[in-house]
Amino acid sequence: MAPVAEQTVILKLDNAGIGINSKVMAAANGKGAGTWTNMFGKDVEEAVSSVELFVPGGTQIEKGAYSTTLTWTLSADPAQ
Repeated sequence: MAPVAEQTVILKLDNAGIGINSKVMAAANGKGAGTWTNMFGKDVEEAVSSVELFVPGGTQIEKGAYSTTLTWTLSADPAQ
């Protein structure tokens, strides 16, 4: 049985500004073995606009360039 992809993934920070794990795909216990891929969008064209940044109103924004690093973690922990 294939893993199930989350339809909406929201990346959050804790109070110290450290990223909190966000589930992107999940498989039921004993399922999901093998090689699987997940696309953000049904094809390359849709993928271009399927990821967006939302900045809540009232957030202090400073002029300049922003960047980040995403770390992908494969976990066999049901709590993740």
